[in-house]
Amino acid sequence: MEKSQPSFPGNTLLSYEVTVRLGDLSLAAHLGFDCLVNMIHDAVANFMDYVGLDMTDVEQKIRIIVVDFSIQYLSEAFRNDRLRIDMAVGEIRTKGFALHFKVFNETRSMKVAIAKIGLVFFDYSRHSPVEIPREILERIKVNRTPKE
Repeated sequence: MEKSQPSFPGNTLLSYEVTVRLGDLSLAAHLGFDCLVNMIHDAVANFMDYVGLDMTDVEQKIRIIVVDFSIQYLSEAFRNDRLRIDMAVGEIRTKGFALHFKVFNETRSMKVAIAKIGLVFFDYSRHSPVEIPREILERIKVNRTPKE
């Protein structure tokens, strides 16, 4: 089976912290893969708040769509472990960008996972992708021209 190999560019823009709860555990008593995906989803919501896009505002015309997601699990995490999810912007295109994650277990001093999602900005009133809003580009401190 081909192994997903996401990377982390190293330029952390924002971090999100979470504690592993009892309900986050799998039957093997470690952090379940599905719960880690949910933790990353929460981190994305915090990132979008940071750049000025409220993911919970259904009336907002421009929103994001996750077009791809890859994750590489590196170690286990257990109940009450404190996880730090570092986020960094990767490749930027005209209508979206890659958001990278490094999940670090602060309690055990170990990397738990590396992940990457592809985000596209979408206008739900027109049902089509749109360019990244300029204010969001400025907020993520992009100093280069987006690729097509």
